[in-house]
This record gives sequence, structure tokens and C-alpha cells, in this order.
Amino acid sequence: MVNYMNLSKFATDKYRWYALVVLALAIAIVIIDNTVLNVAIPYILRDLHTSFDSIQWVISGYALIIATLLIIFGRLGDTYGRKKIFLLGAVFFAVGSFIASISQNVYILFLGEAFIEAIGAAMLTTSSLSLIASEFQGKERAVAFGIWGSVAGGSASVGPLLGGFLTTYYSWRWSLRINVVVALIAIIGSVFIQESKGENQRKFDFLGTFLSSAGLFLHWITGINVVFIKSSINNSLHIWALSSFIGTFCIDRKQA
Repeated sequence: MVNYMNLSKFATDKYRWYALVVLALAIAIVIIDNTVLNVAIPYILRDLHTSFDSIQWVISGYALIIATLLIIFGRLGDTYGRKKIFLLGAVFFAVGSFIASISQNVYILFLGEAFIEAIGAAMLTTSSLSLIASEFQGKERAVAFGIWGSVAGGSASVGPLLGGFLTTYYSWRWSLRINVVVALIAIIGSVFIQESKGENQRKFDFLGTFLSSAGLFLHWITGINVVFIKSSINNSLHIWALSSFIGTFCIDRKQA
């Protein structure tokens, strides 16, 4: 009988479809988490005694961090192993969700949701796509990507419904705690996923990676500057200007 912990080493064709279920589940919780809190905003405002701008930036910051780190974690996955990035992302996602679910103020909510959890979400998103590409070939790859995309699209609709149900009958905190359970299921289900790396291993482009992400990260810092630190808009505009400069430099470097 095959040892459970070594199952991924002996994965056969049927296990690839089990792996797809796990990868689709991962992207589902990432998308759902980006929408599930929208319907709970009034309850969060009441419980955490904060402002609407602060909660809105928690939600926006989550999406912005994901966009900022996708390229970085995609490259790290190609270099060190996509399954490793997937598992690490599931851990970050679970820890961040738990911290956010027990938060007593908006600062802890921001730390858990828009930082730790968002880092995990970026890892899960980029690694799940890469793992599908390595697990499937030909027509099966097209089917797998279709399923993955359908789950992602459907999850955007499920998020507000799930958030409304949990907020109404339990608590908005359960909208986050359910992520911990799903992330643990993804970790266990990863035994069906085979490790893979990029075929053409090239030297890591630290400068290019930094430039491609710095602009978006500074937008994230700008939100913190305005909403949480209560800095003047004029100071924030300097950061926006620097962001635009870096973005322009990235384009020039790409075209060079």
C-alpha cells in the first residue's frame, strides 16, 4: 500500500484531477475572500469602531498586495518549486485569516487581511496556475484551465452570498475563519500535487522584479499614509509621483 505522505511521488493520471480540485479550491477562497467582507462592512464598523475609509482600504489593500507580488512569487516558484510556494501560501493564508478573525481593531484586521493573508493569496494564485500548466498537457490543459477559470468567476458571485449568510446567522468573523478550514484542506490535498519548476532556469532578475513591483507597493503605502497615519494629501502625492516615475522607468527598461 502506498504511504500517504509519499502519495505525490506516485501520482497517476487520476490524481491529476484530484490535484485540480485542490488548486480550484485554492483560487476559490482567494476570490471569495476579496468579496466576502463587502456585505459585512456595517458590522465591522460597529465592532471595531473605525471609519468606512479604513475598512475600504483593508479590502483594496488585499487586492493590491496580490497584484504586487504575483510576478515575484511566480518567479520564485519557477526557481525553487511551485508546490512549495503553494503550501507556503496556504499557511500564510490560514494564519492571516485567523489573525484577522480575532482582530479587536482595524490595525490588526489590516495586518491579517491586507498583508499576511494577501501574501498567501498571491502565492496561491500564481502557483495554482503554474501547477495546472505543469500537470496537464494538450486538450486536458485547456479543460483544466477552463475549470479553474469557471471556479474563479463563480467564486466572485458566491462571496457576497456566503458573507451575507455568515454575517447574518453567525458573525462577520466566520467569513474569515472559514478560510482557515479551507486552507488546511488545501494543505492536506496537496499530496495529489506533483512538484514542478521552470524548465529554463535563468538567473533571478532582482532589479526587474523590484521595479515591476515597487510602483504598486508604493500605492499600497500611500493608502496606509492617508487612511491610518492621517498624513496630509500633499505628502501622499509625493509617493504617487514616485510610483508613476518607477512605472515609467519599468516601461523604458522593457523597451530598451
